[in-house]
Amino acid sequence: MVYSPLAEGLLSGKYMHGVPSGSRATYSASLKKVLSERKLDALNELSNLAREKDISLPQLAIAWIIQKQRSLGVSMIPIVGVSSRQQLLENLQALEVKLSQDDMLKAEQIASTVRVADLLG
Repeated sequence: MVYSPLAEGLLSGKYMHGVPSGSRATYSASLKKVLSERKLDALNELSNLAREKDISLPQLAIAWIIQKQRSLGVSMIPIVGVSSRQQLLENLQALEVKLSQDDMLKAEQIASTVRVADLLG
């Protein structure tokens, strides 16, 4: 099981332009402190990759997990949390997303520019 596949909402795209009112980062000091310029740059690059594929950033993240399981040879089930029906439907559409090997490598290269531990606090 993949817990928090959207990195506590960082890969939802909602923090791209600051901390929205009522979001988890308004009350989570650990989440707020990871919103550095470099991490936001990486999120922006991942968002651009998603746009190139005509998908959302959350769909890119979930599709990456689903496809990564094949190369790792293990079953991986992302545990998603949603606050609306629209978010659930968007996340489910990730099941239809097909990422090329180049897409997978590009996403991994972008993500490697920030430490995973930094993304999660």
